[in-house]
Amino acid sequence: TMDINSGTVRYYDGAVDGTIRLTSFYDLLIDGTARTHSLNALTAVSGDVVINANGTFDVNGNDLSVGDSWTNSGTFDPETRTVTFNGTSGTIDIDTGGTGAGKQFNNIVFDDNSGTAIYRLVNNALDANGSITITDGTFNANGLDVNVGGGWTNDKRKVRGTSHWVSAAHAVKAEVRLYNNLFSAENPDDDSEG
Repeated sequence: TMDINSGTVRYYDGAVDGTIRLTSFYDLLIDGTARTHSLNALTAVSGDVVINANGTFDVNGNDLSVGDSWTNSGTFDPETRTVTFNGTSGTIDIDTGGTGAGKQFNNIVFDDNSGTAIYRLVNNALDANGSITITDGTFNANGLDVNVGGGWTNDKRKVRGTSHWVSAAHAVKAEVRLYNNLFSAENPDDDSEG
């Protein structure tokens, strides 16, 4: 009997075909170089998802829920599906591993079900090709970029940080420079101060 309240299930380059047939896990570890590990159905991970440097994880047309941290050092294929972060308390770290192919999500939902969870980006920006929905909980960009190709919905939003979204078709490279206190007077056109 599998215990979904503790322990880690590791998928690696064994004799299996790479299909993840279980639908409930505590911690899920994707490892190995010889094959892509693909979901077989809607899957719930109540703990952490870790994709090691040589691991490849494909949702294979299925949604995924994650109750704790996400660490991607390998390759993740979200297809057009949704990853829901649904931990209800504590700080839940999300390390996307970077941006671009193999690191981005499609749709992301943050929903702590009226809990006290803080979903916090660490180390890398967040790319969502689809939409981001904050149903409940606090999202902390932690000073990192959030790039959204679709919509942004905040039902009970608590967002910390700066978020950027633009459709991929309208994105352009730009350099932005922020300056503070260029003038000593609040209104430089007012010459009453001499």
